[in-house]
Amino acid sequence: MRRATLVLAALAAALAAAPAGAQSVQGKTHLGGKASALVSLAGTAAPGQVSDLILQTPDGSATLGFELPPGTALVVTDLVATTNGVVAAGTTRGGLVNGAMPDTVNPYFSFTSPAETHHSIHLTGGALWTVVPSVSNVAGSANSVFVSVQGYLVKNK
Repeated sequence: MRRATLVLAALAAALAAAPAGAQSVQGKTHLGGKASALVSLAGTAAPGQVSDLILQTPDGSATLGFELPPGTALVVTDLVATTNGVVAAGTTRGGLVNGAMPDTVNPYFSFTSPAETHHSIHLTGGALWTVVPSVSNVAGSANSVFVSVQGYLVKNK
């Protein structure tokens, strides 16, 4: 009983010492992993072009030439493709590709402008990548695209 009283007193003192409006910090993300495992990539591609994705760091800077750390894989959970520049009427198509296998696209986006200027994809199960993908915009697409990709790193055994 005395121990419980001491624990409660210590907790009350800690709460009283916390600054007003202080935010609590959670140990894991909404996906159950560490925040350091989250990855945000972005890139642009003109029609008929395949472009590298750039790592967007939490402080807003960008890292060119990002590679997956050894022993990891990337699980892509979200992709947003948005028209880039003046919007032209027509269909814009593309997706994420492996530079060594450009005919394999996962996930794939397709939308028709001007009714749509972007396409959002949420992958509940995720798309697994063992290399950093590139963004492909199919030849004949109506618009250039800006693509934002979110996911997380996992151990790859």
